[in-house]
Amino acid sequence: MRALIADALLALNRLQEAESELEDMLALTRPNSSASLRARISLSELALRRGDLVGATAQLDEIVDPDPEKLTYALLRALIDLRRRKLSPTRVEALGRARAKTKLTDQQIELWLGDLSVTPRERRALGLDE
Repeated sequence: MRALIADALLALNRLQEAESELEDMLALTRPNSSASLRARISLSELALRRGDLVGATAQLDEIVDPDPEKLTYALLRALIDLRRRKLSPTRVEALGRARAKTKLTDQQIELWLGDLSVTPRERRALGLDE
């Protein structure tokens, strides 16, 4: 339930309230649970929306067993690396594999890229300008 509330708050750009819900969710979950993973991914996205690259990275670093080919993880990692000017071809390749495997529609991905303020230049660098 907290995840749904946090998602709704993020969609409404009510970042402080979303952060509170996500931190409460983390406090109630095991570190390697799917709920913990979801909270960390959302907290990383939240930090990225605020321009906090260090905070976004820290949230992803806390994920116990990340799947580098899951789109949410792969995109956030690649975008953070790009904005830190440390993007590697390996990251871009992992993002491409994750995008090919995702169940998200192109429209859902486009909306998310908009939420993350991904620029046309960043899209090209990430291989998302197709």
